[in-house]
Parts: sequence; structure tokens; C-alpha cells
Amino acid sequence: ITVSNGQKQLRPNDVVLDMLTNRDTTRAVVDCNDFHLNLHASGGYEKLLRALTPFINEMRRQIDDKYLDQARLRHRLPELQLKLQTGEDNFVAQVMHHYGFDFHSIDMDITSSPVSGLNGTALGYGLIVDSMAIDTARLNLSSAAKEMAYSLELQNGKKSKLPFHAFLDGAFTEHGTWIKPRIYDAKGKLGVSMNLMAIMQNKGIGVHIFGDNPILGYKEFAVNDSNYVYLGSDKRVSANMKLTAKDGTGVQIFTDDSNTDA
Repeated sequence: ITVSNGQKQLRPNDVVLDMLTNRDTTRAVVDCNDFHLNLHASGGYEKLLRALTPFINEMRRQIDDKYLDQARLRHRLPELQLKLQTGEDNFVAQVMHHYGFDFHSIDMDITSSPVSGLNGTALGYGLIVDSMAIDTARLNLSSAAKEMAYSLELQNGKKSKLPFHAFLDGAFTEHGTWIKPRIYDAKGKLGVSMNLMAIMQNKGIGVHIFGDNPILGYKEFAVNDSNYVYLGSDKRVSANMKLTAKDGTGVQIFTDDSNTDA
């Protein structure tokens, strides 16, 4: 196995590969230094590959219709389990480094099922993307409820150049997704918090703040009830969002939609 960009070639050390595929089962175990992958799926590999097409087609159709039927999408998922444990001393890590992504270690355990949906966790340590470094990143996916939920946690310790602790919780809805980001500083003080709803609309996406008053720069802001920001597929923006703090600090995003030439 060789990966080349015309200037540099990357080759793995010894790779131990154990594969089995028949009409009922596909299993693959791959080991290369500190890279360990274990895949177990129901059905042969051709069935797995064919399962991708109806899932992708259904997702595209629902996005075009601006309506997410998660039960229909779940029904088209393959039955499989993927486990991955990798450090930085292996061929995959070398390839990722070549494209600007480094890490100390990554652990993943993801399951897919037409009955229970998509569930799993991913944990990464020592992530570096270009010049941005993250000490710890945790991702959780859960389809236990009707709507698939997700959560992301990012943390940089006190020894980091930019110490913080951030959380993002969310779930997919019939017409989009809601997210709740929260960011704490090195002293554990809440600096950013808000509830955002993104909804697929005709020829674009609408976003608005809902629920508790948002916190920006450690300050709590009141927001107008009819707040929104609309991002059109034609690259036009429409907005009416006004945030006001008790000390008079304000943030306003407003567009003059009567001016179609702007």
C-alpha cells in the first residue's frame, strides 16, 4: 500500500488483516502498530455497499422536501458495529498528518441498526487541525428517542494557550435541528450560552434564538420574540435580531429587505 502526492510516498508497516464475508456476515479486523479496527456487519459486503444508495437517496429527497422523516431514514441503515482504537504511530496517522490533522489517540465505538438507529461515542486526545489544538474531544450520538440527539464536548486544560471547556447539545427535528452551545473559561465561568433553532425553509435556512436568554461575553441579553436570520441559497441574507443587556449594551442584526439590489 502506497500513498503518494507526487513528492512524498507513505507506506505502512506490517498490516495484519483478517476478513470474512459471506451471504450473512461481513467481518474485518485490521491491525497496524497502534491502529486497531474491528468491523462486524450483517450481510455480505455487496449488500452493505448497496445499502448506501437508498439511504443517501432518501436523505437527499427529504432535504429537498424540507422535511426529515427520521423513522424512514433509520429503516434504511445497515446493521453494523465499528470499533476503532488508534494512536499516532501508524500509517493512518501518517496520512492524516500529511493532510494537516494530528492526534495523540482516537477511540470510536459506533453502531448502526434499522431498528435502534445510529448510536455511539468517539473520544479524541491531543487533536491538532492546522494551528488549532484541542486537548480532549468527546462526541456522543443517541437514537434512543424519536429524534436523534448528539452532544460534543471540547476541553483545553489550564496549561493550554487557550484554556476553555465547551459543550454543544442538540437533536434533529422534522424540519432541521436545535443546538445549545455553552463555553466556560479557565475559571469555570460561563461566557457563552444560547439556544438556536435551524429550520429548512423554501430556498434557504432560517435560524432563531429560543428559550432562555442568551449569554454573550458573560452578559445576559434579552432578545426580541420574532428574531431570525435567514440564509438564502441565492446568498442573500434577511435578518431581524435585537439583543439587549441590562447595562444598555446591544447587538442588532437587521436587513432592509425592500432593497433587492443590495
